[in-house]
Amino acid sequence: MSIIVQHLTKSYRTKINVLHNMDLVIPQGMFGLLGRNGAGKTTFMRILSTLLAPTSGSVEICNITLNKKNIPKIKALIGYLPQEFNFYPNLRIDEALDYMGILYLMDDKRRARRIDEVLMEVNLFNERTKKVKQLSGGMRRRLGIAQAILHEPQVLIVDEPTAGVDPLERISIRNLLSDYSKNHTVLLSSHIVEDIAVTCQQVAVLNRSEVAYSGELKELIKRGKGAVWSCSLQNVKELDEMKRKYTVISSQYFENSIEVRILSRIRPNTSSIEVEPSIEDAYMLLLEEGSDRQ
Repeated sequence: MSIIVQHLTKSYRTKINVLHNMDLVIPQGMFGLLGRNGAGKTTFMRILSTLLAPTSGSVEICNITLNKKNIPKIKALIGYLPQEFNFYPNLRIDEALDYMGILYLMDDKRRARRIDEVLMEVNLFNERTKKVKQLSGGMRRRLGIAQAILHEPQVLIVDEPTAGVDPLERISIRNLLSDYSKNHTVLLSSHIVEDIAVTCQQVAVLNRSEVAYSGELKELIKRGKGAVWSCSLQNVKELDEMKRKYTVISSQYFENSIEVRILSRIRPNTSSIEVEPSIEDAYMLLLEEGSDRQ
């Protein structure tokens, strides 16, 4: 159930590469995709979902080569939740899923069974008669996941699934995706680093249309070793001076001091104390220092 990407490039008439010579292997389980806005994450997922054709390179999904001939086979294997997701507003939840099941060519018996199952999984069973227009942002995202897994795809691709939802909904969505990844491949794209940190062991980082890093999350974090510092400043003037020289990740204001967290390969000042890097630290450092050249 792996995805193998080789020399994948996507460019438009402007000849600007949205993706450039991308090599990536996505194994079974939960795989995180990080990158700033415009890095190419959504374009990549739209290619995997057969919504966009690559300019060059190859993609293999579950041992099937992605090409025009195999698009129906690939679609049967893929479940996709785009970043911007909606349904006809006057449809009820169960009607919306029934409609999607028909599009997935599911027979009546299987469709009815799966609708009940996925509504239980996403905790919308008791809300099944609500209309789409009545749903909160979190409920709408859960409905999006329900339609994506309705036909039991081998590969689930989700783009920013927790964007705009409250903390409790974020936890619920993360747990749902983690459960699905036990026997499937889940590609999770998010700009919320915490979502990746608590769900994924494998991660890729896109930067300037290229793969800047691909591998274990713990190895990415190790790259931040020796480059994360904490120090105490006396006033805003000192903070502004520190921001001019270094990348300040965070600042906390106290009554008589400002505690800051700084990224730097050299010690910022004599009072700075080296601290253990987080995934956010390592991610920011990677984007600053450029692509992986291993």
